[in-house]
Amino acid sequence: MSPDRVETQAPPPALIERLVNPGADAAQAIDDSIGLRAGTIRDVQRERRVISDEGGVRVTVEPGGRVIVQSGEQAVIRHDDRARFDRDDRDYRERRTRDGGREVIVTTRSGGEVRTLYDANGMMIQRERRDRDGNIYVLFDNRSFGPGPVDEPEWQPVVRLPPPPVYDLPRERYRVEMRSAPPMYIEEALTAPPLVEVEPQYTLDQVIYSPDLRERVRSVDLDTVTFSSGAWQVERSQVRSIEAVARGIHAALRRNPNEVFLVEGYTDAVGSVVDNLSLSDRRAEAVANVLTDHYDIPPENLVTQGYGEGYLKVQTEAAERANRRVTVRRITPLLATKDRQ
Repeated sequence: MSPDRVETQAPPPALIERLVNPGADAAQAIDDSIGLRAGTIRDVQRERRVISDEGGVRVTVEPGGRVIVQSGEQAVIRHDDRARFDRDDRDYRERRTRDGGREVIVTTRSGGEVRTLYDANGMMIQRERRDRDGNIYVLFDNRSFGPGPVDEPEWQPVVRLPPPPVYDLPRERYRVEMRSAPPMYIEEALTAPPLVEVEPQYTLDQVIYSPDLRERVRSVDLDTVTFSSGAWQVERSQVRSIEAVARGIHAALRRNPNEVFLVEGYTDAVGSVVDNLSLSDRRAEAVANVLTDHYDIPPENLVTQGYGEGYLKVQTEAAERANRRVTVRRITPLLATKDRQ
């Protein structure tokens, strides 16, 4: 059976390059916005700051360390994820680095540490885990891996790959619908190797912004969790419906505590491009927080990203709750890492 290939909607590389380096004014605004909280999309709209709008490209900063780069109907978003770590009783330490960036160290419940480096623009550039025995494992590195170092001309922020070959696998085994799938399919999707061989491995940003790469691994659609229009909070009644995904992630972590899972947020087609990107990014973060707070999934094993209305599940321009959803996939096999002892 051939894979039902989603329409590739990779963002323009120029937008990603601007997102990675939005400028000093944006970097300061991102830093200032980390502690700002918003409960509704109207709160977000009120607190948005347009940092620059020239050459057809607009840079906007939102509460919670989010920055959006937009050109016409195309836009990309990234966020500062420190809030996912600075929670509850975790020992959280932060310091400035010599290059103007930040180093964040969080003590884990198992007695180890997680260290994340951010550059001067607030860009997450590396995350590593140190266990109680002092062994260090790089979960991902955003600086100098992938097909050519990021500072060399051949490096590209978006990876274009040919369509994958025919899969000898039913669709429900690699595009898992949580509401109808047996638990074994969910666990399998979150522990199985890529659908096709992936070589070489890539930076986290290349994975996040390259749909051709993400299609190489299985996904679980959390269709038991959908969102009200304009909202990103997970309803209390839906928290238990995430349990099967949490069990699948725990199964993967028992085999390898250094797994990385991408939590993807989506919206329907109603509303502006910027509002939808913001909503989707916050939905992904909300589900990641539920996985951590209710099911003890370590935050370091999760990364989140919003894709707005870019990949509609139900092809309609109308309001559609099924399109306001979250998807989870295991991206460890796609990531370039270096394990150090």
